[in-house]
Formats: sequence, structure tokens, C-alpha cells
Amino acid sequence: MDRESTYLPKEYEDDMTEPIQGFVKLLSNHSRVNDLALEGSLEEQSELKILAHLRLELPSRYMAAGESPNGVRSVETITFGFPPAFPTCAPSIELRANFPRNFAHVQPGATDQPPVPCIFEGDINELYLGEGLLAILNQLIKWLENSAIGRLIDFSQGWEPIRRDALEDFIVINPDKIRSLVGRNSKTSYFPFYYRSYKTNRRQGTKLSRKAKLLTGRILEDSLVIHYQNTRVWIENVSPSIQGRKGQSICIVATPGKDDSGKPCIVSDYQPETVVDAKTLYQQAQKYGCESSLKGGVASIKESLKKCIPKMRKYSAIDVPVLSTSFPIVVILCVRRPCRLIGEDSNIELIPYWFEACAPNLLPNGDKTPVFPIGALDVLQPKLLASLSGQKESYSNNNVSLLGCGSLGSKIAIHLARSGKAPNRVIDKSVLRPHNAARHGLLFETDDIQLGWSQYKAVALKDAIVSLGQTTKPFVEDISLISTSPTLRKKIFPQKSWALINATASLAVRNSLAMMPSETPSARVIETSLFAAGRFGIITIEGKKRNPNSLDLIALVYQYVLDTPGMASAFFSSKNDLHYRPIGQGCSSLTMAIPDSLISMYAASITQGLYSLMNTGFTSEDGQIRIGTVSDTGMDLAWSTHCVRPMKVIAMDNSKSWTIRLSSIAECKITEECNQWPSVETGGILIGLLSETLQSFIVTDILKAPMDSLRTKNTFSLGVEGRASMIGKHAASCSGALSVLGTWHSHLSDTEASEQDYETARKFAAFSSNPQALLIRKPSDYSALLCK
Repeated sequence: MDRESTYLPKEYEDDMTEPIQGFVKLLSNHSRVNDLALEGSLEEQSELKILAHLRLELPSRYMAAGESPNGVRSVETITFGFPPAFPTCAPSIELRANFPRNFAHVQPGATDQPPVPCIFEGDINELYLGEGLLAILNQLIKWLENSAIGRLIDFSQGWEPIRRDALEDFIVINPDKIRSLVGRNSKTSYFPFYYRSYKTNRRQGTKLSRKAKLLTGRILEDSLVIHYQNTRVWIENVSPSIQGRKGQSICIVATPGKDDSGKPCIVSDYQPETVVDAKTLYQQAQKYGCESSLKGGVASIKESLKKCIPKMRKYSAIDVPVLSTSFPIVVILCVRRPCRLIGEDSNIELIPYWFEACAPNLLPNGDKTPVFPIGALDVLQPKLLASLSGQKESYSNNNVSLLGCGSLGSKIAIHLARSGKAPNRVIDKSVLRPHNAARHGLLFETDDIQLGWSQYKAVALKDAIVSLGQTTKPFVEDISLISTSPTLRKKIFPQKSWALINATASLAVRNSLAMMPSETPSARVIETSLFAAGRFGIITIEGKKRNPNSLDLIALVYQYVLDTPGMASAFFSSKNDLHYRPIGQGCSSLTMAIPDSLISMYAASITQGLYSLMNTGFTSEDGQIRIGTVSDTGMDLAWSTHCVRPMKVIAMDNSKSWTIRLSSIAECKITEECNQWPSVETGGILIGLLSETLQSFIVTDILKAPMDSLRTKNTFSLGVEGRASMIGKHAASCSGALSVLGTWHSHLSDTEASEQDYETARKFAAFSSNPQALLIRKPSDYSALLCK
């Protein structure tokens, strides 16, 4: 005969949905299921409940006794409840009513309700929807067997805290602060509790339906002294609304003292979480060694309320009915465990509850006043954010200043802050404007006035970082002035900065940073910017002692792009240039049209690179260029990395301020050319970026000399055949981003610049409106002349 029809009467099958019939069949065919039964009648209950008798495999001595020493039976009765939403959610699981509750993985609940096991680390619906009903059944059997033999937890991993997963109420606390209160003797401490209480129907019809309020709140870290002014706030500062209320109340922290032997009270046994009222709360506190400190705290508050009310009636306009307004009070019991908690460095478990109090009696129903367990969440702080982001709690390399709080900079800052690594300083002179909302990383509270989009960017970003549990200093300063103002540099750049992130996309700022002395500050500059309407993203990282600097690196970016087939035409296209775009009547903004999603993609990727740098530090003296390219679909982002050797800095023989900054790429080409012509002087054309503010020729490349150039032992004369065409073609290929800086030639001996060299420099100066350089390569060194 079919096992299913053996266990359940046939007449019930027609009343079951097909999914429930499928689970019944699964139970019937499982080797560990002895028997099935239906609980109650279908007409009397909102959800179908099926009882299953599960046979456990226990040690032989337990099997002979019929149960384990801790009360787990060899055959356990389990109730599976099927709500109307099944099979879109998992069935509920209940143990027999008298199942022992002193196990680590049992959900909080009243003693008049069946215990609920915690068989899965997480939402049981995820287990059900991911692996099916069989996984739930097997996990439940494993849970029961481990309970019987005391293996629900591994004490070598630490103490398992009491489960609070199923609770909707929660408070936010700094656990380190609360644990620091535990000393040799018991004591009571008080802290401000700011709360929101919501009306909710979600608990109706559930195990926690004895209340219809959802409570959330924050316990502050500065302790309170109970007196009149503090007490009246709990009554006066209650702001009711349609959804619920908010206000300020108090948290009582009760710590344990010593046991009867005079030693610190340590609780090594799990206590069932069965607190439902003030009486059971006191009983639980007694088991934890906190009863005296808890009762003392409640008595102090009650006494303060009694003294407070007459004064309020005398000096306030408050009405008598308001004095009956209730307010929540949180109680945290601190419990010493025999070992550290899992995932913590402390052996102090924090077990919080809350109850609805009123003046003047505090406990409106005495010992029968309902008390509810509440979850305790860690306060928003870098430690928490770093943990959830998979980052180290702290880096030695996270002293960062952010320059530019615009679209890209704000997003990078928020990414860093969400990982607990917010920049220490944020600097921007600009004010937010409504058009910034299209791409900026910040959002503001909704109102009709929208004044959030009319404040300083640096200040707004600082406020956002503070909301993520961190601090930063905002500076509303013009960063382009730092090269000429030591006072400003000292003000906004601390000497111990690890890095300066330049997200301004400003040529003036880039030049000013390059002009700063390398030792003030010594921090390297990491520049981030987007090009070609977001088709390309750039990260440049300066080398040791800021050589190469940001200006060198951006010039070399142009060179790498020019040397990469197929990239230059898109990168240097005039269609993607910055344009003035209207943002109001008679007002415009110089910007490129680019969607917020694309900036966000780059910001996320750039931040990942910053995490890596913070973790490892600058492992090379070289600089680095990273070029990101978005695919044609706009969904993929690929990065190429180029290491950049320090620039060779060559002083001018005839100028005290001008220098040539020769890249290793250009120097290699010069060396190759000299090796090709070892017995005569040779030369070519210098290509790169001219910086008149830095008074430098940044040489990125060398163009070969024309075919009609003259090479002898004592002379090199640059030819003219095809030269103009070659230079024009080069300028067009990069839209003039790199240009001709002058010429170079070699000497066969280590001689100084000749009179002929000076004459050549004067001729170049006469035919050029821009400064030109004449570089001389000698066997052991270089020299140079400014063409003037």
C-alpha cells in the first residue's frame, strides 16, 4: 500500500493544494519519517499544519533511554505549517511545546508558544527556494541530532550569541562602548535613546502579535545622570504622527557583578529566551548576575519620574492627559561568557529588551508589563563598513585628500566612505547648482525649495561622509592657488598625507600641483579624469618624490593613446570636447554630455584601484598610467596599465628656470638613433607638451630627421624635405595635444654647447612664437639651450 495514504486519511488529500501534496509525499518517502498526522481541522485554522515524527540517529545509550541527557528524544514531533502563500515561501517549523529551549540556535519566544529552531544561517526562504524542501528536512534532522549531542556550536570558534534574526525591532549601539562598562562590580549606567516607533500590521497573526508597534532607535555614547531635566524630555519630546511617533527616552545598561564565591559572574549555560514581561525580565537578569543593577536602574528612573511630574505641572503648560503618554525604554543586560563571542574580541554578550513605560509608575502593569526582546545592530562606523566591504579595518595608507567634489570626485568619495575609508579632507571652491543633480554623487531630502542644490560642494560632501559614521574636513578654497601660497598648502595638505586625489579635471589645478615643491607635501598625486564623453577614463599615479608628476603623466597619456592603433581618432575627436551647455537663462556650464551611469562605472572601478593601492602602498618608485576603455555596448570597462620611469630633468645652460623633462620613451629613441649613427652627429625633432607655468618642455616622443638632413663628425643640420608635412600630420593626429618642442642632436664627445649651437637656438627663436628647446645628447650626459 502507498505510504502516503497510510499516514494521512484519504479525505484530506482533496483539500490540499498540489504543492502541499508534493511535500507530504516527500515526507512519506523519507527514511527518517515514522509517521504523519494532520493537526486540527482545515476549517479551524488559517494554515494547514502537518505533524511529522522524525526518527533521529543518536548514540546507542541515548537510543536505549529514548532521549539524550539534554532532553532531545530519539523520535521528535515536528509541526510544519503551510501558509496561504506556500509554495512561494517556506513552511514554518515548530518543535514540540516542551522541547528544551536552552540551545544556541533557538529563536526568542514566549513559553506558551512552541519553540522555533534556527536551522539555517540566514533567511530559511533562501534555503527553500535555492535547494528545495528536502534540504530543509535534512537540515532540520541534522540540527536535532547535533542538539542531542551538544554540537550545535563549536566553542573553539567562540560563543554563539542568542539569536535575534527573526526580530523586526532593533537598536543601534556602539558595542565596544557598552562592553567597556563591565567591571569587577555590578553597576547601572544610563544613555540617551532616540527612537522611532511605527504602527504595523505585520505582526498580527504571528508569534509576536502581542504588540502592533515596530521600534527602532539609536543609543548615544555619552552617559546620562538621572535628574529632572533629562526625565521631562521623555514625556515632552514625543512627536506623534500618522505612522507612529519619535522622541527621546533612555537606555538602562545593567552589568554583572560577582557570584557567591566572590569571583566575576560568568554564565556558561544557554538560557532560553523566554522573556515576555517585567517579571520574566527580572528572572532572566538574576540568571545573568544583573538583577540588582537592573532593579536599581528601574527604581532610580521611577523615582525621578515621580519628582518630575509635580514640577512639570507647576512650571509647564503641559496638560495632565499628556502625562499619560507612553514612551519606550531599552534595557541592555551585559553577560560574561566563558569565551569570546564568535566574530568578536570580547566575551561580553549584550542582550537587549524594551518595554513601553509611562509616567509616573514607569511599569504601567507592574510585573505583568509586556517586555520584548530587541535586536542590537552595530553603530555605523568604519569598522562595520570595512567588514561588509571585504576591506581591512584600517590601512596605514588611507590619509587621503580629495581635490574636486564634482560628479566623479563625489562618487569616489562616497565609495571610499561606504568602505570606511573616507578621505580626510575634501576641497572644492564651487557651489552646487541644480544642473549638478544630473550626475553628482549626492542626494538631498525632498522638498519644494531644493536648497540642497545651492550649497558648497565640499560642505555637502562632508555632511554625506558624516552620515556614514566618519569625519572629514571641508575646505572651500581655490586649489589652483596652492603653487604660489605656502600658507594655503599647509592649511589644506597635511605633511603626513599619503596621497592627493585630483578629480577636478582642471588644467589650472594640474599645473599648480605640478609646480608644488616635491617635499611640501610629499604625498603623491593620483589624478582621475574622463575623456571623449566618457569613452576613456584615466588614472595617473605620480612616482616617488613626485617624479614623474601629473603633468608629465598626462602628456604621456596622450603619447600612449597616439601610439595605440585605433584609439587616437576617438580620444582626440573634437566631437567629444567640452562645450558650454545652457543651464539657465543667460547661463551655461563648460562640460561634456555624459550619463550618470557611465561616471558611476568609472568611479567604482577607480575606487577599486584605490583600495588596492591603500592595501599595498606605493610599491614602486615609478609612476603609473591606467587607461580605461568602455566597449561599444557601454557595458564593459577594460583597463591597460603602463609603468613610467622617472623623467630625466635637464637644466638649460642659458636659463635658470626652464628645464627639459625627458621621458624614458623619448630617451630610448635618442639612444637608438645615436647607435645607428655612431661616428657622426645625428638628431631629430622633440615632441611633447609645453608648460609655460612650470617652465618645462615635457618630451614624450622623437620624430626622425628628414631624409635630406646632413650628418658629419662636427655638425648636424636638420633637413627640410617633408618636414612640414610630417609635423602637420602629427599635430592633426592628436588634435594638437602634443606639439613640436624643438630639436635635438648629438655630440661625439662631452663638450659643452658650441657657438654654433647657440646660433641655431637664436635662429629657432626668431621663427617661433613659443619657447623652443635645443637638446644636446653627449656620450655621458645631456645639455640644453632655451631658444630665445
